[in-house]
Amino acid sequence: MNVLIRTDASSQIGTGHVMRCLTLADGLRLRGAQVRFCSNAANLISERGYEVFLPSPQGGEGLGVRSDLLIVDHYGLDIAWERTQRPHFKKILVIDDLARAHDCDILLDQNLVANWQTRYTGKVSENCKLLLGPKYALLAPVYAELHDRIPPREGPVKRILVSFGGGEHQDLYEQILQQPGIDYDIATPGKYSSLVPLMAKADLAIGACGISTWERLCLGLPSYVVVLADNQVEISRELIRRELVRQYEGELPSEIEPGWSKRCTEVVDGRGLHRALAVLTADKNMPLQIRHANLKDEVWLLELANDPVTRKNSYSPENITAEEHRAWFYQKLREFDSCCLYILETHDGIPVGQVRFDRMEEQTWEIDYSLASAFRGHLLGDRLLQTALTRFQTQQGSASVVGKVKISNRASQRVFESLGFRAANGSDAISYRKEI
Repeated sequence: MNVLIRTDASSQIGTGHVMRCLTLADGLRLRGAQVRFCSNAANLISERGYEVFLPSPQGGEGLGVRSDLLIVDHYGLDIAWERTQRPHFKKILVIDDLARAHDCDILLDQNLVANWQTRYTGKVSENCKLLLGPKYALLAPVYAELHDRIPPREGPVKRILVSFGGGEHQDLYEQILQQPGIDYDIATPGKYSSLVPLMAKADLAIGACGISTWERLCLGLPSYVVVLADNQVEISRELIRRELVRQYEGELPSEIEPGWSKRCTEVVDGRGLHRALAVLTADKNMPLQIRHANLKDEVWLLELANDPVTRKNSYSPENITAEEHRAWFYQKLREFDSCCLYILETHDGIPVGQVRFDRMEEQTWEIDYSLASAFRGHLLGDRLLQTALTRFQTQQGSASVVGKVKISNRASQRVFESLGFRAANGSDAISYRKEI
């Protein structure tokens, strides 16, 4: 895969856009992609071993580089510019924070705001894959590792990290009122090569409500924030509402409120990079791992069940509440002799879909499956279902497997037919059966 990334840095926006693109580039390179950059941050990018060329004064019009994938992370480039690049790329991924209209195949917005699930409605095509919310935060791999290693903060505040990112904010550093008896790490731009060790040691942080917010949340570091840009207003408002951060107004607590640190780690797990890479590199031949569902799958399975396409193809189109889902899910986990609920995932543990077998009679089982929206369009349904059938047969032996598909659901019909199921037409559904 040949990839071109278009991003910039400046004294106003800092280096956050470039850094998250470098994180994504490193992941793609490890998976065999050839990655190049078009950016004004040539020195920063070339230090990481990437080819980089400068954009034109018009903001990169006519990049002149044909690639499989264009990744755009730039506030100054919009839908009009994206359309000029369409003929040169098979796919376009846009990384955005501003809920603008885009012409792209995949859109990633890692922010948490009041309307984060719906704010791109009508602003991208119906076929655009939406990777929304902090679970897609593009953090370096070390954050996923440390997420499960660093204990939650509690008790007295002994060490405070102060960092406002890569922009020019010297006046803010000077305004921080340092309290006696507390150690302060003042991370002005360029002072430290990495803030990870400082975040790990700190009990509390003061910083901007920008990209570094997700790093602090991932490591369970309680933070007091300062809004430095218009696009941070909605984010800070929602994070404050959820009691994940506090607004900095000059005073700091002497102790960490119980439960604050744990709430932070529940929002960001550090695996956003893996999720994004799984979507970008998905194809019909991708290897899938299979396992039984467990308690940790509850939230993801509810999201999958309430996906608009899943509900459209269901016989009960209404959304499922969290309470209804939990009661159903817990019951299914206990019925392990009459229900096999499998999770299919990538090699690094990113869920792709689910397949469930429910016993109807002694040797007859009904099958239900669904594919996560981000992985549709790659003909993965066949692979998902065949992998599950193979595991089911290994565990249960010979059986008759039945699946019912609505007449309008042509995609699932094709999957069952490709795997050799026999079809019997009904009034509103097709019944498929196979002996395994």
